[in-house]
Amino acid sequence: MMNIIKNSLIYRFIISIFNIYKNSFIFTIISKFSNFLRNSFEKSFLCKQITDEKRYQNSFVYKTIKAGVELKLKIFNKIGYVYSESVLYKVLKGSFILKNARVLGTLLVLFALGIFEFLPFAIIYVLVLLYSLFELSAEGKLKYISTNIYFAFMLYAIATIVFSLSSYDMKNSIVYAAFNLFTMSFILIGYMINNKKELEKVLTGFSISIIGLGIYSVYQFLFVDTSKLGWVDDKLNPEISTRVFATMGNPNQFAEYLVLALPILIALFFAAKKMSTKAITFVAVGAGLVSLVLTYSRAGYLAFFVGALVFVLCLKMEVLFSGVLVLPLALMVLPKSMLSRIATIGNMKDTSVTYRVDIWEAATRMINEHFYTGIGYSAKTFELLYPYYRGWAPVASHAHNSFLETFVEMGVIGFIIFLFLNYTIVKEFISGIINAKTEYTKIMLAGCLASFTGILCHSMFEHTWFYWRNLVLIWVVVGIGLAVIKFDRETN
Repeated sequence: MMNIIKNSLIYRFIISIFNIYKNSFIFTIISKFSNFLRNSFEKSFLCKQITDEKRYQNSFVYKTIKAGVELKLKIFNKIGYVYSESVLYKVLKGSFILKNARVLGTLLVLFALGIFEFLPFAIIYVLVLLYSLFELSAEGKLKYISTNIYFAFMLYAIATIVFSLSSYDMKNSIVYAAFNLFTMSFILIGYMINNKKELEKVLTGFSISIIGLGIYSVYQFLFVDTSKLGWVDDKLNPEISTRVFATMGNPNQFAEYLVLALPILIALFFAAKKMSTKAITFVAVGAGLVSLVLTYSRAGYLAFFVGALVFVLCLKMEVLFSGVLVLPLALMVLPKSMLSRIATIGNMKDTSVTYRVDIWEAATRMINEHFYTGIGYSAKTFELLYPYYRGWAPVASHAHNSFLETFVEMGVIGFIIFLFLNYTIVKEFISGIINAKTEYTKIMLAGCLASFTGILCHSMFEHTWFYWRNLVLIWVVVGIGLAVIKFDRETN
């Protein structure tokens, strides 16, 4: 497939134009300017990174959390030792089943994420997770990954428990906290994937699931009319009759899923060496982009664009500045329906825009009355109290903004912890990119960072930390980032 693309007239024309531009005076100036910005950022960032690292690691809370994590690992290592001495392990040792069960199981988990409903998916994951931890323990490969992400992660986990116990609707909040703690366990993907080869196998399987969702999306677009579901204002966008959602329930949720998935797959396309992996990933990215367009999610378009900018910025800053020159040309080839949808961003005549603004105003009133304590960690609590603060909007399951929702639920303290969590993840990924020993690490971490910053952008317009598939995928992205950091540290 790659040879066909490279031998095509369009590909050769694009390459010749790029080579002319690359040798031009404009490109030279842009490259020098971008290198200056990158070098100045890296120096200032690294100095702050070292200072922050010492401050966190010397704190009592950090040492307590680290001790707790290491104790859990010791327990799993003890169980793993018993397992390694068992007859079953000795019989299967060296077999295809034992060597590949953990990788195939992890692949199945990511594949099932977009296909299965929650209960069968959760059962598969728990079985795979327990097996993986015991197997890694038996092999002596279950080791603590030293990173500040776990410190922020544990603070946030503790906050979810505390604010569920102080909720106006404690019963629902405790269930909601337990559910969210379960999704947070997917950060352990960082332990389950042990090397680059395993990661590529898992993400190749994930690519196949994206291709399947893409085919289903095209089917929905051609044969299913969703105009009666009220997902688009037919007065402002009369040409849009269908917004695809695949297996996700609604198009905005599907767009969030794609915003998280696509940058990781784009990174794999550039980082992978095997042509078969590149070919499958290329098709998956194409299917995902078509699906994203057909969701007609304005927040999804914006979030993906932000993620793409971050990805390019991490790898080739000069391309970012060059992209400004070709952006008007790119806009000319976009579908008319997509452009008209984008044009309604911020249009107060659009019912979905006014609906969100009304909810945001109600959320700010809730924050003013519950500034310190919050109402309790649960979207159900928000839904319960919202009627007392609302404007014209009749129903709201959440604040349609993850930052506002967190402030409403957990008050100012929980909100600061949430911001700290996001800041720490972004900071650790950037640090990993700057200190990367290999190009593979730099590319894959750039993909993780693009996914995470993209979903943070989307969180300004939707409560992305609400739908279970997207919650799981957020922590999978973080876990993959931690796995890549682990591979890089083990590189000689």
